[in-house]
Amino acid sequence: MERGKLIVFEGADGSGKSSHAKRVVERIKNWMKETGKPGDCVYHREPFEDLVGATIRASLSGQVRLDPDAAAYLHVASRIEHIREMERQLAAGNYVVCDRFYLSNMAYNQTEHLDMKAIYELNKICRQLIEPDLILYLDVTLEEAKFRRKKDGSRVQAELYDADEVQRKVLNRYREIVAFLQEQGVRVSTVDAMGPREEVHARIWEQVLPVLEDRS
Repeated sequence: MERGKLIVFEGADGSGKSSHAKRVVERIKNWMKETGKPGDCVYHREPFEDLVGATIRASLSGQVRLDPDAAAYLHVASRIEHIREMERQLAAGNYVVCDRFYLSNMAYNQTEHLDMKAIYELNKICRQLIEPDLILYLDVTLEEAKFRRKKDGSRVQAELYDADEVQRKVLNRYREIVAFLQEQGVRVSTVDAMGPREEVHARIWEQVLPVLEDRS
């Protein structure tokens, strides 16, 4: 059985990554039918749907309080469980589109004791277990991300990271992280996520299709 592909979407809250990731899932399914590829394409997201992931989600919504350093480590622990599941999917020939991965850990969980490079090292085991075939970072302005978050009716309550100053730091960190990972040889691309949704999706698909076809 030919191994599937792992495509990761990253970006700040309000970048449109979740909606674009889900749309890419449907488009890959259609591409698989057209090309006669066996298997399926599945959508995954982090935090993973496990006990540790549930604790992380509860902390994001303010239901429980986590020490920031502990939270950074918990994300890695949950990710290891998540990788085991993704590996099963990929080994079965399925394609996986993942909404957030270790870049989010690096962008959101920096503390006084853990900077970008320290969290990158925490994720060493994750990188040894699996490497995405493509990571797409959807880049937007702070103002656009804030507008989209307010417009999104599914966000019933503000999360831990919704404050403007926090989001500004996250956006700046993401851009630094992308540059750092590219220096490490990681296959990560920045997509301009501003403008009409169809135009953004076209930019995304231009990056995804060559990976599916092994043309780059």
